[in-house]
Amino acid sequence: MVSLAKRFAQPSKLVVLALLLVICLVGALPEYRTGHWGWQTTPTTPVLKRLQHFSKQGLTIPGWQSSPPSPAEIGGQKWLVQKLSSLSSGQEALLLLLPQRALEDKPRVEWMDLEGVQSWTTDSLSERPLSAGSRVQARYLRGWNSQATNAVLEWYAWPDGGAPQLSSWFWADLRARLARQRQPWVAIAIVVPIEPLAAIEPLWPELSQLGDTVQKAFEREYFQAAA
Repeated sequence: MVSLAKRFAQPSKLVVLALLLVICLVGALPEYRTGHWGWQTTPTTPVLKRLQHFSKQGLTIPGWQSSPPSPAEIGGQKWLVQKLSSLSSGQEALLLLLPQRALEDKPRVEWMDLEGVQSWTTDSLSERPLSAGSRVQARYLRGWNSQATNAVLEWYAWPDGGAPQLSSWFWADLRARLARQRQPWVAIAIVVPIEPLAAIEPLWPELSQLGDTVQKAFEREYFQAAA
């Protein structure tokens, strides 16, 4: 027998979707009447201008020594790679970053590109917040091949949060468009080498803390500073 909770769940979802549709239509109606769409004339945001210079500056991460960013082509896109070393534990990591470079750039299947170029088999996959109460959800997994095993943390970062799914950025960008703004983004992956086929859960506390530090560094140096 279908529970009452389930019976009420579907109508509630329909109401939410209907409200979102009404909001979108109300926001788009004036532009439809005039033929001038806001996304066609939205200027490059200050955040985007700063992200365009990211390849020269890289990211400063408290508690970690980092190398200058170096370019790497992955899946036909120009990523930036910084080598990291923890000042306290000596843990080494690779920070891979794909900052938005143009207003029309949108996130796509970056994680598949990363996994494909390494010929990884992936397992132990989960999605979880970087810290208690965090607005950022990340994808945590083990990626391995015959040469190496890695713990991998992946997400798209934007000024007021982050998530590994394209749909999450889409809705955040839609809300920004209704205010005649855009939602800038950066694809982030942190790769930490571990023993062959070792469990990744013991590494979560340090790796999630690093992810949280990286998110806050972007908010401080690129997102908020350019607002």
